[in-house]
Amino acid sequence: MNENKRTSLDFWTPLKFTKWKRPSNRSGFLTFWNMLTKSIFPAIKRSRAAHSQPKFLDLIDVDGVSRKVHVIDMPGESPNSKTMVILGGAAQTLFSWLPHYKDLAKGRRLIIPEMRCQGKTELNPANATMKQLVSDFRNLMINLNIEKTDLVGFSYGGRVALGIAAHAPELLNKVSLTGVALKRNGLGNAIIESWKIAFNNSNMEEAAWSFVLNGYSTKFLNENGDRISTHVDMICKSNDVKKLAHLYSNTMEDSDSYSLPSCATKIAEMEIVRDIQILAAAEDRIASADGSRDLASILKINPAMRIKYEEMSAGHLLPFEKPRAWRQAVLSFIDS
Repeated sequence: MNENKRTSLDFWTPLKFTKWKRPSNRSGFLTFWNMLTKSIFPAIKRSRAAHSQPKFLDLIDVDGVSRKVHVIDMPGESPNSKTMVILGGAAQTLFSWLPHYKDLAKGRRLIIPEMRCQGKTELNPANATMKQLVSDFRNLMINLNIEKTDLVGFSYGGRVALGIAAHAPELLNKVSLTGVALKRNGLGNAIIESWKIAFNNSNMEEAAWSFVLNGYSTKFLNENGDRISTHVDMICKSNDVKKLAHLYSNTMEDSDSYSLPSCATKIAEMEIVRDIQILAAAEDRIASADGSRDLASILKINPAMRIKYEEMSAGHLLPFEKPRAWRQAVLSFIDS
């Protein structure tokens, strides 16, 4: 039996309710309210906090060996709460999304995994193809007992999300993509190539500096220059350069049915996942806004598709440069 499988009973078990007696005077409402605020509400918060700690799930890898996947799983406020899964950028971990946890988890079950090659997940990095990442996602959904979910993908995670929408659409409701272009322009390709060279030379620090300097807008970097080195250190400490080398070698090519143009065309033809949001950053050097508009255009070829395109003034790291505006846009789309 899967020890990590959570039932509705598990959620309520940690709660310690204060026994309530009908008051004999007119202060009944005040007494009841005090019970809620001092006992029940704090107990619910403690329970959600306990369930939202990072944990490891066992997934069967390609070679048949069970390996660990690092994931955050924040339960919804009820067993029937909708689910949202976030797939982050290549060099991101669970803790990259910490500023967003509270708001994104309101009224829903929030799941953030570290996929193959990311963070502490132990799946074999040599198997990090787009096809395998889609299969990993399917296995993760089965492990977590989820039939369908809203999916939010950023950067590399957005590329994976598009692959899932094309090749496993039955798992999805709505899809929100940020920092995803149909094709990279010359500058974007040059930046990606520089990262590959840094990874192959086992130089995580060089890659991390490039992530940050090419990820944020010029305005943001000028205003936050004193914090850049701290961000670089965090990226270096949270990532394995060898795993990222595998990831960028195996998942960044556009030559098969899992390429972004192929996936976008297939999604539009199938009409299974019809609600897709594309958030672009005007100063994105890695996945240009022009490339994101091209992606939206391919999906809009089918009039039945409901594509929402929005552009914001920021760099590639839009969810972290303008967190509040990004969250509002995503939640407005998902909840509409």
